[in-house]
Amino acid sequence: LSLFDATLLVMGGIIGVGIFFKPAGVAALLPEPGPYFGMWILGTLAALAGAMTFAELAGTLPKSGGWFVFIHKGFGPFAAFLFAWIVLLVISTGACAGVADFCAQQWWKLLAPDHTPSFVERRGLAGALIVGVSACAWRGMRSGILLQNLCMLAKLVALAVFILAGLALFEGPSQQPLPSIVPTAPLAGRMISATLPVLFTFGGWQLITYIAPHVKDAPRNLPRAIIMGVVGVSVIYLALNAAYVRVLGLGGVAASANAPAELARITLGAKGEAFLTAAMGISALGFLVATLVTTPGIYVAMARMGLFFK
Repeated sequence: LSLFDATLLVMGGIIGVGIFFKPAGVAALLPEPGPYFGMWILGTLAALAGAMTFAELAGTLPKSGGWFVFIHKGFGPFAAFLFAWIVLLVISTGACAGVADFCAQQWWKLLAPDHTPSFVERRGLAGALIVGVSACAWRGMRSGILLQNLCMLAKLVALAVFILAGLALFEGPSQQPLPSIVPTAPLAGRMISATLPVLFTFGGWQLITYIAPHVKDAPRNLPRAIIMGVVGVSVIYLALNAAYVRVLGLGGVAASANAPAELARITLGAKGEAFLTAAMGISALGFLVATLVTTPGIYVAMARMGLFFK
């Protein structure tokens, strides 16, 4: 993988569907511009701190398994063994299942807008997505990364459209933005509560470390890819949040059940919601690809240590 591939993979592992839905909860807790944007800046700094830590570890130990190898070296085999099985049984599999189900919902909306899919239809498509992406990854790392790159570039184009529409093309609200709710709880407590949804949207930059040996000149390129990827995502998140606030106001972001849909409808017109549905479907698919291509690196490392099936 080139530096370009690795950077897009870092970004693809971070940008899933959280940025489309988590800002509403943050705005409800922090309905003042300063604390609201300050929280996203703090999230950026936290992500950068983690990213720089993992960048140095990945550059020092560019081995399959990434995080698993770091834990094994630092805390011993038992902690690493537990971590790997939690990733397999809960974290990555749960994330893939949830994101695949969400992706299936979006594609059903696009392909059959007048049809409400049954449980079997929705989960059947979600399962087919997981099997299809896995089959692509089984063909080799290049096949999986090519699909991830295509999804990530499409995702960047879609996000750029929303940001441009909200910041550059939107002339002003057609109606008075909803007033922000004046909270009564202390600011510090509200910021602590807002930490979880913000950090949720920034997770995923560690995925590239699971397949470190596949990156060209890994000691040099892994740290660069991780840091550039996190910085790039941070810029996108701040710009997208600025678009939300400019079009809807903080009160509108907090009150809306689907702020991205409102942004799309107001700025892009009647076709805006369909464009948003496609964008979220592609974003979810890209996250699914990034996770399924990289996470098996943990089990490669475990198998080499005799802790997993050959």
